[in-house]
Amino acid sequence: MDSIFYHYTDFQALDGILRCAQLRVNNVLRMNDSAEMRHFMGRLSSAIQRRLEEGGDHSRARAVAALFREEMEKEYSAYAACFSFRREDAAQWERYGNRGRGVCIAFRGPLLRRIAGGPLSLHRVFYADDMTGHHMVERFCQLARSREELTGEDPEVGRAMRDAWACSVAFKHPSFSSENEVRLVVAPFEDEEFAIKPCYHVSKERIKKYYPLDLKAMCGKAGICLEDLITELIIGPDSTQSAAIFQDYLRDNGLIKVGRSLREQSIAIYTARERLRSQLGREPALSELSEATGLTAEEIAVAELAAAPPDSLQQENPDGLTLESTLASPATEESLLEHIALRAAIDSLPEREKQTILLRFYKGLTQQQCAKILGVSQVQVSRLEKRAIEKLRQSMG
Repeated sequence: MDSIFYHYTDFQALDGILRCAQLRVNNVLRMNDSAEMRHFMGRLSSAIQRRLEEGGDHSRARAVAALFREEMEKEYSAYAACFSFRREDAAQWERYGNRGRGVCIAFRGPLLRRIAGGPLSLHRVFYADDMTGHHMVERFCQLARSREELTGEDPEVGRAMRDAWACSVAFKHPSFSSENEVRLVVAPFEDEEFAIKPCYHVSKERIKKYYPLDLKAMCGKAGICLEDLITELIIGPDSTQSAAIFQDYLRDNGLIKVGRSLREQSIAIYTARERLRSQLGREPALSELSEATGLTAEEIAVAELAAAPPDSLQQENPDGLTLESTLASPATEESLLEHIALRAAIDSLPEREKQTILLRFYKGLTQQQCAKILGVSQVQVSRLEKRAIEKLRQSMG
């Protein structure tokens, strides 16, 4: 299996994963996959019977048919969370990611595999209609050949049947093979560890039932850190979610571990700046920082903005000005007190103007210091700052 598994979902489920350490799994029989599960079991039974008949074991083949026929009459509950091997998958966005308006969470595959155990298992989806090569065929053949009577009352046969049902959760028609899906399956909740009570999400349109897995407890049992399980968050291609507000959400809720790549970049920028400042005897220019870190000017700006403290709206620069007081006017003061859209407005500025606002009001530098870093004159910084503030006023108005 690949090293990264991508979980496409909505922002509400993301909040449950990040703040509550809960991964939602849904009853597959309540989803569109229930018919595919039973189709899998029927095809598996046929493949086992063929294998036994080819070896002359006709009576055992009939016993297998009877066993599966009885099993298929039962109500079987299985629960699953879906992942993909693809980072940008249109089908996954459409089906699981709120039609592209949600979010994709990247999980580290090796760590996800470590927390799977007991009734919890990780399955790569099986996209073949012919079950001849499925590993469960040989397992049932061995069980049938080693027993005079094949019955579900036999503990070993019962375990094999439960594993077969778990595999059925990870079966899809070959026409869906392009999805490259993998599923985390709980089938069924038998251990006390997984005696999970259902939860209900009530929206304006419907009530949805789900089961929350305790990720923190599962990671603790596996000896890994929950924060290391997630490596990347990707906002959906059709989402209206502001990246800047999303960063605020992560930081203000103490979830900055998820934004580790930005923090690592910020640390690299700080280290390079201090080294260059010592070597050059002055503030390094943006081009020098870019060369030293291997980051683009835009990546440097985004990393520094993400690492800025949340109260920098009220932070004074050397001229005694704050961004709030600079933007405020009788017409906009009320909306500025909320300042929900401010970071989105800053993020939409042209690159040089965004960098100027970042350096002046978030880093508290003088126009002269900004000029040295940006490699322009102080007059140009003044013009960039004026244009940026006017655009922010318009955006906030």
